[in-house]
Amino acid sequence: MEEIKREDIEFVKRLDRHPHIKARMEALLNVAEASLESGEMTADEVEMQLREKVRELGQKTLQAWAENKENRAATQASENHALKRHGKKNFIGTQHSEK
Repeated sequence: MEEIKREDIEFVKRLDRHPHIKARMEALLNVAEASLESGEMTADEVEMQLREKVRELGQKTLQAWAENKENRAATQASENHALKRHGKKNFIGTQHSEK
């Protein structure tokens, strides 16, 4: 039996943290395996399917990145808002200078 490498375990853990990437990688593997097993697909058909899967991977990854960035910005904005003082200032006016 083949020994599982530490790098492989770490890679799978990283994929588990990003389910959208994991799903797209599985789709890429499915296309690659199906094209090898069937032998009925042309190179152009395989290329077209792989390009589509990679495009979807890019779109989903970029979307997840944007959502993460937006969430961080919202969290930071709410933290900054919480730090600001609220309430009325106690301004008693300007003092007259003595003559």
